[in-house]
This record gives sequence, structure tokens and C-alpha cells, in this order.
Amino acid sequence: EAVSGTIAEQAVPKAEIRSFPGFDFTSGVWRKAASLPPFRRMGAPLAVPPEATDVKVVHNGETLYVAFCCPFPGKLEAKEKLKHDEWPAGDHAEIFLAGKNGYYHFAFDCNGNRYDARGTDSAWNAPWEVRTEKRSGEWRAVAAIPLKSFDAGIEQNNRIRGLFYRARPSRGQERTVHSSWGGGKVHSFDTFGELVFALE
Repeated sequence: EAVSGTIAEQAVPKAEIRSFPGFDFTSGVWRKAASLPPFRRMGAPLAVPPEATDVKVVHNGETLYVAFCCPFPGKLEAKEKLKHDEWPAGDHAEIFLAGKNGYYHFAFDCNGNRYDARGTDSAWNAPWEVRTEKRSGEWRAVAAIPLKSFDAGIEQNNRIRGLFYRARPSRGQERTVHSSWGGGKVHSFDTFGELVFALE
């Protein structure tokens, strides 16, 4: 991981992945994945949130796989079942990825409810997948996003702007905690980091 100015940069390793890589983020294909640096409070890249959100990234040339490990204190808040593209409020994560036609937005919660959009146009839908698992004191997720779903051709350009973000609901008198990779801001392209996809 390196930093160029205020823009975070992260290499994304390439690995052979033929099936769902699972939730054990210390074994299997996840051992080849890259770990992002600890999240920072959104808009405040020097401020550390109370709980760390761990994210790993890897790809197989066709699909980007993103692992989220999200600790939570107390009761986990999220609705059990939402309609497609109904906003997953509560404890949730979001991924922003730049393509040839702007940026693309993928969001999900601990129950696997999904939302996607091109920019803010939620009528756009992509063939991506997310699976989730709840454990004691944390929830985990694996998102599998086909590169072609957001018009990414890494053979022509293997550097893609993106952002990883989490909203952890308020607790007691503390407000909702917004944290992200490098402290970048949602929907704010100039604060997105840069993902560098390995081609070999």
C-alpha cells in the first residue's frame, strides 16, 4: 500500500478462483489477497473509528472479490429482508468503482440485502453477488463483482479508482460511525483511492 498525495493506492493480486472463496479470511485464496490499511473516519483521514473494519481484495481476471470483516458492539441492527434495490440501512458496507461511464455503486448489509446503481441511478443493475455470515461480535461479507459489470477492461487500463466504506449505526450517545479506505467520501470521486490490478 502506498499513498500518492491524498489518494490511497492498493495493489490487487491475481489468483485462480473458481468458486466461492469462503469466510475464513486467513486461509485459501484470501492468503493471496491484499489487505487494505485500517479504515479512517470518512472525510477525516487521520481519525481512527472505534472499531476496525478489515477489507481484503483479490481478482481472477474476470471478477473482483472483496472481503469485509465488520466488528460490532452490542446488538446488530439491520432488516432481515428487503426488496431488491431497497436501501440497506443499519450496519452496512458500500463499494464504489469507476468505469468508462462514471462510477458504480454497490451496497449490502449483514443479511445480504443488496443495492446497486450507476452513480445515483438505481435503475441500473449488475450481475454481482454478495454472501454474508454473522459471528459473535462481527459480521463478514464476500462481494463478487464481475469486472465487465462496471465496464472495466484491466488489460487496457489496470488502474481503477474506487472506495470501500462502512456505516456502523449509532450506539448510546455516539452518532453513526462513517469510515472508509483512506478517509475517502462516498460519491466524491476525487477522494477515491486507486486499485492497481495485477495482470499476472
